[in-house]
Amino acid sequence: MKKSTLLFVLALWIFSINPTTAQKVLFKSQPKDSVTRSSSWFASYESIHGEIIVKFKDNVSVKCTGTRLKSASTVTTALQTKYNVQTTEALFPGATRLKSAQMLTAPNGQKFVRPSLHNIYKLKIADEKQLMNAIKDFKADTANVVYAEPRRVC
Repeated sequence: MKKSTLLFVLALWIFSINPTTAQKVLFKSQPKDSVTRSSSWFASYESIHGEIIVKFKDNVSVKCTGTRLKSASTVTTALQTKYNVQTTEALFPGATRLKSAQMLTAPNGQKFVRPSLHNIYKLKIADEKQLMNAIKDFKADTANVVYAEPRRVC
């Protein structure tokens, strides 16, 4: 009994040093970008019907008109038409594009680049049943989009 308890504690200690170790083992046979890194608590939150959050790359020029996003990207324009985007809204209306990368330090000492918030938008589509298809299509526009996901509430 003591031996199994010791092994269990040892395993917990190893995984607590590097919490991604378990994920690497679980998904080692998966292609690099095929696994969505989302925790179970996030999936339990309710998504707002028909609303998508889309972050465009920093070099993509996007303007919010209220009903549509104005973009030089023909793909973005076509997707808005395809999914009948009814309203658009900047999530951080006062945010501006960062002129250069800024390094920040997390409380645990890890350094990271400050994210730019100027190109994140909320889109409301007409047909809620098409939400996951719209997300998939926006994600596929890798030339312009960093991520697309359903809007969730806590």
